[in-house]
Amino acid sequence: MASGFIGAGLATLARLIATIRRAIGRCTRSRCCFEAGAAILFFGALAQQPALQGDAFQAMQELAALGYRIPSAEQPLRVFPALTGGEFSGRHAGAWRPGSIYLREITQPGFSTSAYLRHELFHEASYRTCNGRLPEWAEEMAAMRFSGELAGREHEPQPNAADLENLISHIRQNSALDRSDRDLLGRLALHYEWPSAICNPPETLSRLLGAPFPAAGSGYLLASLVSGRILETGGDVATPLPPGSLLKIPYAAALSQANPQILADELAASDTDKLGARRAQFSPERYRLLLSPIKQQSLTLQPPVTEQDWRAYLGERGADGGFALEASLPELALTLRAALLSQPDYFQGLVRNGATPNSTLAGIDAADKQTFRKLKALAKTGTVSSSGGQPLVGHLMVAWPAEHPVYLAVFRQSGSSGAALAAKAAGLLRDWQRRFPSRYAAVRYMCYRQPIRPVGRHTANVRNWKPARRASVCAAIFTLPRLPAAAARNGE
Repeated sequence: MASGFIGAGLATLARLIATIRRAIGRCTRSRCCFEAGAAILFFGALAQQPALQGDAFQAMQELAALGYRIPSAEQPLRVFPALTGGEFSGRHAGAWRPGSIYLREITQPGFSTSAYLRHELFHEASYRTCNGRLPEWAEEMAAMRFSGELAGREHEPQPNAADLENLISHIRQNSALDRSDRDLLGRLALHYEWPSAICNPPETLSRLLGAPFPAAGSGYLLASLVSGRILETGGDVATPLPPGSLLKIPYAAALSQANPQILADELAASDTDKLGARRAQFSPERYRLLLSPIKQQSLTLQPPVTEQDWRAYLGERGADGGFALEASLPELALTLRAALLSQPDYFQGLVRNGATPNSTLAGIDAADKQTFRKLKALAKTGTVSSSGGQPLVGHLMVAWPAEHPVYLAVFRQSGSSGAALAAKAAGLLRDWQRRFPSRYAAVRYMCYRQPIRPVGRHTANVRNWKPARRASVCAAIFTLPRLPAAAARNGE
């Protein structure tokens, strides 16, 4: 009988251990996790707030009724208390990333934790449903409307055109939205009807606020590196756009000294940190001169001071999240031409872009690499990305042949990285190699000389000159004898 009691006790203990293990498996190290339907998991102190959990489940039901995909047992959503209030300010008391929400427990007076939870739940539902089709500004407005946080703001006036200038600029450059932007979006949300179809912003607001680089398309330009003459263009070359890391070319040309091979490898890898570390050799005056063909820029108005200023000089976003320089393709080509001609030794190593493992073209198609290799092309990419890392505009510079470049081509494409342009560029390069042979692009010159009269002005007459090779007269040279001092004083 004793053995029977012992056996029953062991069975009970085994069941208890199994129950504890299942509970531990559902909880974090703090062992205070609340699970409801395995769809939303609350952690920390939030697991002790049943009212907040009820609000979350109610919001999920509302989102599902609207047609949004909501968390499930297979793909749950986790809600954590924010470990610090430092990441949040003002009305921004929640944070979201796919699959996780972080809430600050103490919010601004008049704004409940529940409203912020609903706001972040909308971001999660939009992420699961819209696949990025909803612009950031529109998703933020829709989240405000869904959360209820706009209650009590109905009296606020509709923003006017002057109010919206900075917001429109931030949207155009896909900069991160700041507190002022969100405040304006909230005011707009009060005065515009929202479409019933999910993942679609109001058309009126879309026309008013625009989109990132809305006029940008694909385009390319081929120029003579020797003369600067544009030989061929295609697509959109006129719209000013930020060139991204192509600004590293004039930056490198503004360095007073550098090991050309090491510098070229840093350029090919587009290594912002290593290039930024060369600032002691950087000349702001030379950089400003190289960028002088670009009209739409405020980048060089002040010398760089902060770390973000230096990164902006290398083609990244400034401290305000935007780009202080935008260039059309002809303007960009003139800047790149000036840089390549001013420090030619610095850039010859760019012929290895694609051959070295860390270079930006290392992953392109082998046939395209062969085209670049056959031309002995110098190549540099530039990519403008959104605040979330998605490519917005890609640029690619190609100059050839490496030992004495005579041609310069610049390509760009919206919604693409710079490296992704290699295939399109390779096709055009093969055509240009046939139509514009490098051996005909180099310039040779001779000076015709005949006896100079001792006084007065003399124009060398070369019209009767019949050289053995094709040539053209490109200049008339005037020589002036040194005048006596007395004549110079008399203004002769």
